[in-house]
Amino acid sequence: MRAAIVSAVLAFLAALGFFYLTVPGEIAKYGIFGAVRASSYLGLLAGAAVYAWRRGGGPERAVAIVLLADVLLDPLLHLFLAKRFTTVDPTHLVLGIAYLIAFVSIALKANRLWTLWLCAFHGLSVLSHVTKALDLGIHPVIYAVMQVIWSYVMLGLLIFGTRNHQRRSKTALGDASWSGSLLRSDAAPAKPPGG
Repeated sequence: MRAAIVSAVLAFLAALGFFYLTVPGEIAKYGIFGAVRASSYLGLLAGAAVYAWRRGGGPERAVAIVLLADVLLDPLLHLFLAKRFTTVDPTHLVLGIAYLIAFVSIALKANRLWTLWLCAFHGLSVLSHVTKALDLGIHPVIYAVMQVIWSYVMLGLLIFGTRNHQRRSKTALGDASWSGSLLRSDAAPAKPPGG
């Protein structure tokens, strides 16, 4: 847990410094609150990903990888396509659909209920694009918030799922990561009766 907290703090500070040094126009446009919000998310994501990788099972690690891929691919695509919130943002729409497919694939195979909630919340984020397409009169800030707000809930679900996996792994039966799996992850084999 300490490694996750240290990673979160370091990622927050690094992201805040990165925003300050590389995108002063963005900070002037969105204010320091935008940089702190983005840096906070990166810090929380780093901590949650480290925690999931060290203490989680297969589904927790897979979700952490998808969330990290989102943070890495989004800025790369914005090098070629500008962010826009006045009309439907095609970059976030395409990435959102791709991640929804990845999350649904994980949820269908995982032996975890929280992954279904994760799919639902990410689906709400993807539906924000449909909402914007149906009503271009939605304020750009509302459109941006509809896309972003669910990311924080999804991080909370990842932490919650990792903690539950960690708790269940300490039982005698362990915790099967994937449905249909006979192997129990992170648990000692059960002793036969009388053995």
